[in-house]
Amino acid sequence: MIIASGGDGTLSTAAAALIGTGIPCGIISRGTANAFANAMDIPDTIDAACETILNGKTQVVDAAMCNGMPMVLLMGIGFEAEVVEKADRTAKNRFGILAYVLAGLQQLREMNRFTAEIETEDKSCRLKRQPLRSPTPPAHVDLGARPRRT
Repeated sequence: MIIASGGDGTLSTAAAALIGTGIPCGIISRGTANAFANAMDIPDTIDAACETILNGKTQVVDAAMCNGMPMVLLMGIGFEAEVVEKADRTAKNRFGILAYVLAGLQQLREMNRFTAEIETEDKSCRLKRQPLRSPTPPAHVDLGARPRRT
């Protein structure tokens, strides 16, 4: 087992190393937004996250490649990608999660239509549109997350 303690960037780095290996990854969320940990209902305190890891609760999650980089939560094109980029480490250290709100307000003023090419295993399409967001398509990586409640 590998334990990743950090935010979504740390998790992405750990996931890149683990995709296809079958090695589970325990997650201790310590980042600014912790989008993956929140989506998977992983506790946000160190003690509770460690307890989840020690209990061995795992779930296989979808993974995909986007521009040669692995992703395990979602893909943002346009607005969302620009917001994440604008909320740099300095802003996140200073303002915490509010850095994303401030970056979003800035990006709203600069938002334009764009062209994107989306390619899957069986087809490719070219879109001219406003920003979009997509959950990851099927492929698997065991990241040691608790099962989602159904």
